Amino acid sequence: MLTLVVMVMQLDHSASVESLEKMTIYFRQLYNIFLAHEKPDCVSLLTNHTRTLMAATASITLDVSALKISMQVRTTSCSVSVFSMPFPTCFNILENTRN
Repeated sequence: MLTLVVMVMQLDHSASVESLEKMTIYFRQLYNIFLAHEKPDCVSLLTNHTRTLMAATASITLDVSALKISMQVRTTSCSVSVFSMPFPTCFNILENTRN
C-alpha cells in the first residue's frame, strides 16, 4: 500500500487514480492465488546470477584482450596475418597470454 501512496503523490492532482487502485488490487489477488505458497530458492537464484555475471565478465575480458593485441600489432608494425587466423586459434593465444 505504501507503493500506491508514493505513486499517487507523484501524480498530478487532477489525474484519476482509480485504474491504478484497480490494477494494484488485481495483481495482489493474482499473487495470493498463484504465488503466495511459493518459496523462492534464493541460493539457486544467486548462483544463476553469479554464473551469468562471470560469463559476461569473461566475455568482456576477452574482448579487451583482443583490442590490446590489435593495438600492439598496429604499434609494432607486425604482420597483419594475426587478423587472418581462425577465431579458435586467436582465442587460444589470448587465453595463454592471460594466464
